[in-house]
Amino acid sequence: MRAGIVLFLLTGIYNYIVVAIPKHRGDGFYHALMGIKILLAFGVFFLAEALVGRSKAFEGLRQARKTWLLVLVVLAFAIVAISSLLRVRTWPPG
Repeated sequence: MRAGIVLFLLTGIYNYIVVAIPKHRGDGFYHALMGIKILLAFGVFFLAEALVGRSKAFEGLRQARKTWLLVLVVLAFAIVAISSLLRVRTWPPG
């Protein structure tokens, strides 16, 4: 799972730096939403890893897995919603 997360992050960072930054230069709203999306993704990765891992430090999360799975799904939904908004939003405006 960790290798998949690392690969996902590396390809996302590459895509953001090479494609999105030049295409949306000066669009602060786009970059703010992208930053929120990236932070939410880190939350999803953390929760997914904590829920399937064996660390005693996260045993409390695993015992309340219904709650944390719901949080994980809500975060994932928010990521998809932000992605959709960023996809259809035009720049420059007008």
